[in-house]
Amino acid sequence: MDIIFQCTHCGQELEVDSGAAGTVFPCPSCHNDIVVPSEVPDEEEQSIGLIEEEPMVEAAPPKADPPAPAVPLPIEDTEEDSKLSVPFSKEKTKELIEKPQKPLEVAAREDEKVFRIKTIRRADCLELDKDTFDETVSDFIQKVGQDHIISMHPINYSTVDSVSQKVVNDYGIMIVFRG
Repeated sequence: MDIIFQCTHCGQELEVDSGAAGTVFPCPSCHNDIVVPSEVPDEEEQSIGLIEEEPMVEAAPPKADPPAPAVPLPIEDTEEDSKLSVPFSKEKTKELIEKPQKPLEVAAREDEKVFRIKTIRRADCLELDKDTFDETVSDFIQKVGQDHIISMHPINYSTVDSVSQKVVNDYGIMIVFRG
């Protein structure tokens, strides 16, 4: 079981193995010597009155001059080795997960100064021999909002059919909108 306590000088929260109770070591944060308390009693035991609380002894105020950094001692492999874990970093933490960019439809509603272009090809709207080009264009216009559309231009393009290896002419639409 681990003992979790705070440094009496700087308030840094520390966690050590219960076997280290009563040992003295320098605080990793302020480098002042602190004593690891015996196991902290449960709140339930304190409320019943099974454990008497010891009077709190005020710690001496910290020294005016900060102490020099402690020289790390070589670590020996012993079973009674207390393990201390303190999260500490002077560097600013990096974001591990970047936020995705906003969809064009949302950006169009929020920022009216930027112009964007959306091209919808008819070939991309074919689903199991069903042409959904009109529905796709209508849905996009509705999402962006008719007031944000600046212009719509029909386009013609040629592509090579993957099955027949022939050039196929097709059409689409280019929509210029605010967003």
